[in-house]
Amino acid sequence: MKELYEFYELKGPNNYVLADTLRCFSPGNEKFLSALNGLLKEELVKGIAESIEKEGSTQQQVAIAINPDKIEKIQKVIRNWYEDPKFWIATLLTIVGLIIAIWQTFLK
Repeated sequence: MKELYEFYELKGPNNYVLADTLRCFSPGNEKFLSALNGLLKEELVKGIAESIEKEGSTQQQVAIAINPDKIEKIQKVIRNWYEDPKFWIATLLTIVGLIIAIWQTFLK
């Protein structure tokens, strides 16, 4: 998803990339196909499938793009752990708790 988001930032909305050009893609990878189907079902990405005849056999290529209508949800999902406000709130509460615990220990 991060790689697709980087492509989105570079090229803008409604620009598709072939799924097999992504670093995370490997032919026959069931996890990739399952994840892609999940993203398509949730409408986080848009996809176009195209059949191509190559050397006497038909192959199907899939091009995908981030759905610009869901960009806020995607940004929340792929942001780093330290960019999450909940992390900083928990950290602050932990520090305050430690200060209070140390203070209580020395006041006795």
